[in-house]
Amino acid sequence: MSRNPILLPIIKIILIFLIVLGGVGAIVVFFVMPTLIRGEEVTVPSLVGESYEQAIELVKGAGLQLDAVVKKEPSSDTPEGHVIKQDPPANLNVKPNMLVRLTLSAGSETFPVPDVASRFLETAQTILKNAGFQRGRLATVHSDRYPENTVIAQTPVAGSKYPPNISVHLLVSLGGHPKVLVMPDLRRMPLDEVRALLESHGLKIGKEEYK
Repeated sequence: MSRNPILLPIIKIILIFLIVLGGVGAIVVFFVMPTLIRGEEVTVPSLVGESYEQAIELVKGAGLQLDAVVKKEPSSDTPEGHVIKQDPPANLNVKPNMLVRLTLSAGSETFPVPDVASRFLETAQTILKNAGFQRGRLATVHSDRYPENTVIAQTPVAGSKYPPNISVHLLVSLGGHPKVLVMPDLRRMPLDEVRALLESHGLKIGKEEYK
């Protein structure tokens, strides 16, 4: 029994030491070791919207490496040759010399302009609309080859590739050239002969007056 007063303080000291040791160990395990294992880190710069040349400078300046394989995707919002995607994302902390992968804009997606020559105007407009284009200006001209209200030519030409929603201008036929008749001298001719002559040219007598 005489040893208990001596052992009790010793046990308390040992317990306190173990508690302190455990706390220090926890700090080392959860805070110090991850820092030592992680080592130096750098921050990934924001590259979206930058030109490819500028992206190269930013990546190198951040201590990272640019992947030699660069993807390209159509984009109507970003100019051709500018970054639209990056991996890893911006502001992420990574190890130095990590590869950064880029996706560049290939510009607006293009589609072939359909051929609407020899089509009636209403049909041509439907074809253009279904292909993602719109009808532009209309010009008209007489043509003996193309029926009235049919498309003679178009700009841009069929098969050329353009972004959607551009205007395709059309040249439309007014039909054949109007015939011109040099009016003969009908004076002193019998009425029946005058009527027959005019009808042979597609004309007819209008109002008749007698004097």
